[in-house]
Amino acid sequence: MKNVYIVMCKIRPISQSTMFGDLSGAYVSCYAQASSCEVAVEMCLESLRFDGMHVEEVSDQIHKMKASDWSLHLMDQWPLHVSQLPSQAEFEEFIYNNEVVYGPFGAFE
Repeated sequence: MKNVYIVMCKIRPISQSTMFGDLSGAYVSCYAQASSCEVAVEMCLESLRFDGMHVEEVSDQIHKMKASDWSLHLMDQWPLHVSQLPSQAEFEEFIYNNEVVYGPFGAFE
């Protein structure tokens, strides 16, 4: 089984983005299953570009987890956002279908 990598990115909208409204950018953790850290970063960059975002910075601290640990990770990292993020089953389905999952967006002006 491949690892799920957690890649933190600083992003800005490329064009008019309903996701951002009047905000100028955000930080987001991206989750991608890949054979290596480098492949995971490329998957995240491609997904963010596809969704209309420009990546300004990628953190050099990339973490790993097992897909089966998603629920525990949510409770540890994002307890106030659990209802807005995929369930354990949804997360595993997205990850096993090679999709990138976004954590909560920490927006800034």
